[in-house]
Amino acid sequence: MPGITSDHLGIGVSWISRVIVLGINVLLIPILIDILGSERYAVVALLLGLLPWLAICEFGIGVSIQNKISTLIATGSSHANVIVSSLVLVVGCIFFTTVALLLGVKPLQQLYFANVSLDEYQSVNLIFTGVFLAFLNTLLLSICKIYLAERKSVIYNAVPAIGWLISFGIILAMKGGEELNSQLLVFLTLLAPQTILLLALYIATLVKSLAHGGRLDWGLLSPLINGGSKYWLAYVIGVCTVHSDFLFLSHYGSGEEIINYFIYQKVFTSFHFFSCAVLAVYWPILTQTMNQGKIASVKSIIRNSLFVGISIIASGSIGMLLFGNLILSFLTSGEVNMVNYLLLFILALTFICRAYLDSYNTLLLSVDRYSIIIKVAILQALVAIPLQYILCEMLGFIGSPIGILASFLLIPVWLIPRQVKKTIEQQLAKGTKNCEPHVQA
Repeated sequence: MPGITSDHLGIGVSWISRVIVLGINVLLIPILIDILGSERYAVVALLLGLLPWLAICEFGIGVSIQNKISTLIATGSSHANVIVSSLVLVVGCIFFTTVALLLGVKPLQQLYFANVSLDEYQSVNLIFTGVFLAFLNTLLLSICKIYLAERKSVIYNAVPAIGWLISFGIILAMKGGEELNSQLLVFLTLLAPQTILLLALYIATLVKSLAHGGRLDWGLLSPLINGGSKYWLAYVIGVCTVHSDFLFLSHYGSGEEIINYFIYQKVFTSFHFFSCAVLAVYWPILTQTMNQGKIASVKSIIRNSLFVGISIIASGSIGMLLFGNLILSFLTSGEVNMVNYLLLFILALTFICRAYLDSYNTLLLSVDRYSIIIKVAILQALVAIPLQYILCEMLGFIGSPIGILASFLLIPVWLIPRQVKKTIEQQLAKGTKNCEPHVQA
């Protein structure tokens, strides 16, 4: 169609994929509770809750490889060696995680299954097998960002939806039988189809790269690891800052307050997914346009992504304001049906801040300016954690989200855009396709 580019198509497929995944996850909650019972379903929920944290175990190599490939494409160079060499990093991550699981299975058992009625063999088997599969899924999802760098976002974004549709179909087909009467089998059914599809994608791109003369280049490993480690550190600090809220809620919030907060977080995270879908497609484009010195295009991409991201969060917030009672009643089977308007307002502003910063952070990540994000994240963590403690002591559980919002407004909201402006100005002044100046945060 006229005016429809592959990038627009990639964004559309990403949105559709996220809607399908979110919809299936919601529909599966009552189905799996009916199959397993609430207590046994809680075990599956705990394992699924580990997925965001398992991204730490891939050390940022997916982002590093994506940036490297985008840079090579921008300069017209072959990237087949990068893809072939990535196999060494994938095997290394799998080996490291396997050893870590063998050593850490007991502490994880005590942390995650202390209040669940499972015998030792069941819990150890669940942790090792379930966590390893979850890690493998996360690793392959990251490494297959190769397809984003190659501007094949439609393929990459379609896989999660296809995988979850297959899982949903299998569970519906087996519902009512004895086959799914196991938490581990249910967890395998949820993640295995997507993991197999991602593995097939990775193998396909390896075979293609080998056919085009790609070979293992040991000299590429060190810069890829260094680039990934910088992103990894920024990710770890960011996760610890943004997700420290539940630590404070567990001490200052009642059970009902924690459930309410969890639901609101899930709803706003769903809105945030859609803005992130746009940035996932724009990331390799930013890398290429920055390396080509197309500053006007870079500014246009940032403006567009800012508008889309903030519009999505703002629209979702208005939707929650108008229909929040119905949404809460549906998600909790009528147990919660009153909107906490103060919490709604705080989370709406927090996620608008996150959407605002996402565009700027994506540009910094796309040109390997990790040091800026790391320094800002450390400053924000130093403000957010003590501020949450002080406010929780004064105001109760609501002090935690207020503290996180304040940390965004005090540190990254004004500091990150300034650093992005410096980065663009330096690129414009240098007037070259090679974007390598060092920026002091």
